[in-house]
Amino acid sequence: MCGIAGIWSKKEISADEIIRICLQFSENLKHRGPDDEGFVLFDIHGNALEFGGNNSEKSLPLKPIQEAKGFFLGALIHRRLSIISPGPKGHQPMHSADGNFWLVYNGETFNYRDLDPKFGFENRSNTDSETVLNAMAANVENHQYLDGFHAFALHSIKENKLHLFRDSTGVKPLYYLQDQERFVFASETKALRKFAQLTQLNHKAVFHFLTEGIQIPGLELVKEIAEVKSRLVVDLKTMICREKEFLPTNEYPTHTLEESLERVVESRLLSDVPLGFALSGGLDSAIVAGIARKKIKTAENLKLFSVISNDVDTDESYWQKLLAKEWNGQWNSVNTDSFQSTDLEKIIRLTDLPPVAWNNIAQFELAALVKQHGVTVFLNGQGADEIFGGYPDYWIRYFRNHPMQFISNRKLPMSKPELMKEVFKSMMKNVAGKTNRRNQFIKKQNGWLGEALIENESWHWNRNTLDADTAMRGDYYGQRLRQMLRWEDLNGMANQLESRNPFADSQQLAQWLNVPLKQKFTNGYSKGILRDAVTAFVPDEVRMRIDKKGFSVPDGKLTLKHMHQWKDAYFSETLNIFSPMAKREQAFKSVNNSSDVNLKWIFRLASLSYFMEQIKSE
Repeated sequence: MCGIAGIWSKKEISADEIIRICLQFSENLKHRGPDDEGFVLFDIHGNALEFGGNNSEKSLPLKPIQEAKGFFLGALIHRRLSIISPGPKGHQPMHSADGNFWLVYNGETFNYRDLDPKFGFENRSNTDSETVLNAMAANVENHQYLDGFHAFALHSIKENKLHLFRDSTGVKPLYYLQDQERFVFASETKALRKFAQLTQLNHKAVFHFLTEGIQIPGLELVKEIAEVKSRLVVDLKTMICREKEFLPTNEYPTHTLEESLERVVESRLLSDVPLGFALSGGLDSAIVAGIARKKIKTAENLKLFSVISNDVDTDESYWQKLLAKEWNGQWNSVNTDSFQSTDLEKIIRLTDLPPVAWNNIAQFELAALVKQHGVTVFLNGQGADEIFGGYPDYWIRYFRNHPMQFISNRKLPMSKPELMKEVFKSMMKNVAGKTNRRNQFIKKQNGWLGEALIENESWHWNRNTLDADTAMRGDYYGQRLRQMLRWEDLNGMANQLESRNPFADSQQLAQWLNVPLKQKFTNGYSKGILRDAVTAFVPDEVRMRIDKKGFSVPDGKLTLKHMHQWKDAYFSETLNIFSPMAKREQAFKSVNNSSDVNLKWIFRLASLSYFMEQIKSE
């Protein structure tokens, strides 16, 4: 994994200024790429000049960027975390043979060794980055052949255009700032925020964060920052951007599910550095680790990592230990009891994003544990629920439209009475007018919302009428999965760790979105089609579990334990515009047990307050 950035301007930029900008971006992205550092500056005469920094490969004949002279119109910045072919040959920014195209790349293309002979490329560096560069130089539409995940920028000197690409599931992040005079992009919002000294919050984004606990892609908490959806083309003469959204075609699966799973997981084992595997105790992470176990050569290479808890309602250690013992893997865990009050501020400082719940912090601590054990690439099971119908929301939508299906005995981690109740509530929401939905939503917030937020609309309102299959596709390519992948990227990169998600795969597994949900309830089990496909990889005791609750931690108990350490942040007057002080005071005094619903508000408001304090103090 890497960190990338770039800047272009209509006006000439002095050498001193562009040096300052490049070094600032490199410093703010160094945690994403500690192994190498590179710059290319584009001067007013159309020349591309390469430079290095303090962290550049020592064997490369690069002048220090501080020696740049003259005036410039643009620059590309790259920080490298070496995964494939470590060493100087993979240095970036990387240019095409004719010097016209320049690339900064973040991600992995797992089929690059197949693409080189397919297109007749000479790959002198033996890196996927060079394959991507050659493919794009031949035809920018070749991006659709890339199997993996990526965010990259390609500059054409002759066309004077910048092409920004991102994988369709949004595994790797890419953000930008734009006005009539300049265009700036980076892998993380923090780098852009510091560059432009941005401090104003987007109230609509704050609304979704506080009320629904979601961070909608493309709707950043800090104003002016935008997100690349999948493809953006920038005319560098006019600074006009054209968004070209690319989603895979609706092809039906061409392989069996078992074959698709094996191919995808095996391809993601490609690495020249040590691998590790998440083990939640549930089906999805077990599939990834179970297939990997069959593919890797020795059991010592099966390094398994989990979050455990002393809380009986959320602890999954029984299942984690069962799998580790079954596979003779090296199992390591971090206990939620070790989490500290200061972890909330720490994660905000390192990721530049306020957590919505303790599981964001748990994921960070898990990433830190993984890195401590010498692992650089970490695989997990995110994305399976969106493809195969693992969330209760999908069952509710399905049974709402197919009520007679209640007759059959479904093996769902939700009782029939609970399911029928939720289906009825969903039907009522559909027939309720927008005004009534709004009034009910505001009433449910029980006075927590300030005037600045009340007029916003719930994200869920626009999803009420969607059928299950449409909702699953929207979640896979939209808010639900992208939010989780964003946290995985930030938490991993803060610990110099690459996170890989085999189920977030637009080439093969995404094709199973085209199989209707009703065909995935085999033998009455949710995700039955997935369970049936992995009999050779996952023990039955885990494969047929229906009581898994996702990546859960004891949120209420942890907040109750630590909330008094957050008092100053929680009662900060800067929050008054978003939540009345009187409500916050009353809620804080009245909390007396870990099931109190006010605890989620206390956590999110304290989290938001720390975030606001950070961006205004820098």
